[in-house]
Amino acid sequence: MQISDAASAHRKSLIFPRLKRFNIPNTTLHPELVLSVDFGLEWSALRFRAEAFGFHSRFEDKLTAVPTEEFTPEGRQVVCGKNLNSVKFWGAEAVARFHVTEHWNLSVSFTYTCAEEKFRDDETASADRVTATNGGVGAFYQASGLGGSWWKGWAEGVLRFASDQDRLNEKDRRDARLNPYGTPSG
Repeated sequence: MQISDAASAHRKSLIFPRLKRFNIPNTTLHPELVLSVDFGLEWSALRFRAEAFGFHSRFEDKLTAVPTEEFTPEGRQVVCGKNLNSVKFWGAEAVARFHVTEHWNLSVSFTYTCAEEKFRDDETASADRVTATNGGVGAFYQASGLGGSWWKGWAEGVLRFASDQDRLNEKDRRDARLNPYGTPSG
């Protein structure tokens, strides 16, 4: 069961008010087939550490909720899970941390993910539920010895950013958790 289906189980859902589907069981489903390749580099010096990773994944027989012509008495669309389509995901992530002093660290991170779904008729579109390009810049402070040698504490501040998420497929546009026009960054 997907989280969107679990949330729709409660008729008076305040979290997902636009969600109007009901998932029926399908006993003919089989597992998705996934081939995934990850690669990465790590580099570390006395006061600096950096990591960069990339990945490529291919899903065959992706599990997809397919609308039927039926509706529940409450008006929710009845959907049935089926093994359809193939999806390619690829992306990269980079993280760096600089130890400025014994107590202070600075960090930066960046993540890019893209995905494409190929349908049975060879048409392609952006895959569903793909995050926008995002990252962050942060500072971390760790105190020790304040109030006696037994006490330790820390504080961290991070400024996060994300690009527009306008690579939505039709399923994303119908998902109650997402703005059907994408998520503006500004």
